Amino acid sequence: MAMAILYDDASGIFSASGDPDSLDAPVVESPQRQMRLPLIMSKLRAPEPQTDPQQRLLGHLDRSVSDYAGTLIIGRAGSGKTTLAASFCSRVESSLWYSVDAGDADWSVFSEYFRQLMLKDLISPTDTSARTPLELVSCVTAALDLNSRYWPEIMVMDEAHHLFDSGWFTEFFDLLMLSLPPPAHVLLLSRSKPPGPLWRLRSKQILNVIDESALSLSLAETEDLFERSGLSSSEAMEAHRASYGHPGKISRIIGSFPPSVIQR
Repeated sequence: MAMAILYDDASGIFSASGDPDSLDAPVVESPQRQMRLPLIMSKLRAPEPQTDPQQRLLGHLDRSVSDYAGTLIIGRAGSGKTTLAASFCSRVESSLWYSVDAGDADWSVFSEYFRQLMLKDLISPTDTSARTPLELVSCVTAALDLNSRYWPEIMVMDEAHHLFDSGWFTEFFDLLMLSLPPPAHVLLLSRSKPPGPLWRLRSKQILNVIDESALSLSLAETEDLFERSGLSSSEAMEAHRASYGHPGKISRIIGSFPPSVIQR
């Protein structure tokens, strides 16, 4: 059941209606920040794709975006998560990007970045810091509606594993998933699996998962990449054997060849 989040402008009170059992954890308030620190705006800009991901992966992600409210891409550093997401975002009409770091696990920091990401210069129903996930999602929902704006087609949280151990993240993500109108979609990029409550969203057909095995290149894809770089099939086979199809390792192997050998 969908949940409606309501904001009373006169009283300044947020409320929610819908399925009370849809949330696993109670709201836990965080203390207000004593001083707002300057935001690092580069964290809210998408990186330029360094390479083109395989069409297979773009198709896989396209189907996930069409069928689910969220997608979790799991893989170690260099597995191609950011390349895939950045390339996909460059192909859609509207997207937002948030590069998360360890400091963003603090609720007051995260909530400021998320509100800036979503609202920027839009009129907001409140200028006070959001104390809880419900207040944050309510504020964003109300401000978008107030300004007749749509949710972006894709919202990316890169390095989202920094948030998984935070006591507030599961509640925030549940609320966000319940509030998203189609075709808006949240894309989480992570090096690890999320905690159990978030992982259960898979069974509810809300969250799809693309893991590292899907990100790995097949031998045929490695051979095609080597051929386009002017390298031989035997070199591709050796690289694939040594890297187990890990995209980052394969890129480093290609880069190890003399520039005179590689076709740019």
